[in-house]
Amino acid sequence: MKLSILIPCRNETTELQNLVDNIRVSYHEIILLMSHDISTETHEICKRIKDTKKNAFMHYQHDYPGVGLAYREGFRLATGTHIAMLEGDGEANPATLQKMMLQFDDKSVDVCVASRWQGEFYGYNPTKKILNYSFNKIFSTLLSTRISDLTFTYKILKKSVADEIKWSAQYQDIGAETTMMPIVRGYTVVEVPTTWTARPGASDTTLSLRKNLLYVAQAIKALSLL
Repeated sequence: MKLSILIPCRNETTELQNLVDNIRVSYHEIILLMSHDISTETHEICKRIKDTKKNAFMHYQHDYPGVGLAYREGFRLATGTHIAMLEGDGEANPATLQKMMLQFDDKSVDVCVASRWQGEFYGYNPTKKILNYSFNKIFSTLLSTRISDLTFTYKILKKSVADEIKWSAQYQDIGAETTMMPIVRGYTVVEVPTTWTARPGASDTTLSLRKNLLYVAQAIKALSLL
């Protein structure tokens, strides 16, 4: 396996550096997908990572705004056989990469999702947790899948899957799209447990109606293809 690791970067600080420092798996490349409005501090951290980590590259996002667009550019740039979708905010556990990579020993596996619902949440907004659980239960049933976490961005997918599907997500709904579209297109999707920890100092505890509607729209699109 040649693993390309994609990490969108915008306003992360020590958590981005800690994330990269704790990647313990063998990888082909790390691509730092830099937002058009990246902070000065984050930009400096990206430069430090590029200069100190093997095969780490900086890419300035051409299409913006939106993390979904950043990942889609990353899909095109990746030169590995598999692509890991990480986020630089320190909420995902990089140790789960090893567990996901092992799933691809079975050559029939196309996508491996990290599932918070099979693992643990730490510091997640209680109302958001209820809504996320409800979304996953409803749409996993409608999609006839055993995948318990349909919305989490953290996953590994084959480069061929990334290339074959026409993606549409612009924002955070890329996490849902990159799980649900492979399911309805007949790819083999599996999951492993992971832990999720709230970003240190995060203050966003509000509920975004627009963001939630984007997830629902992705689910409806997936259902329409069944």
